[in-house]
Amino acid sequence: MRVLTVRQPWAWALAAGLKRQEMRSWRVAPGPLLLHAGSSVEPDGLDAVVQRWGCAPDAAVLAAQRGRLVAVLDVLTGEPPAWDVRVLLVLPLPTAPRLRGRLGLWRPPAEELSRVQGLLASSRR
Repeated sequence: MRVLTVRQPWAWALAAGLKRQEMRSWRVAPGPLLLHAGSSVEPDGLDAVVQRWGCAPDAAVLAAQRGRLVAVLDVLTGEPPAWDVRVLLVLPLPTAPRLRGRLGLWRPPAEELSRVQGLLASSRR
């Protein structure tokens, strides 16, 4: 399973199920994808989220998500320019280590992938 890093507040909006498309110029295979919240916040992002969905994340939520895997998304269509996604699982934050994000798709550390796969399996029971 690969990881996509997304800046805040867009990672929050994806994990909350508000944002259902991710704009990328490249293709990705349909299926599960880990969502990583980047460490930076887009300057006008909070205003854009409020304007679009009428709500915004609490600053404490953004701080807790920073640098962590926050959700497992299901990529329904991964064709540019917009991937259609839905949330499969929101990951618990307190136990998740902070990871450094990367451009493009990347692989998580093996122990994190194992933890997420266990949580995903438990959620399907």
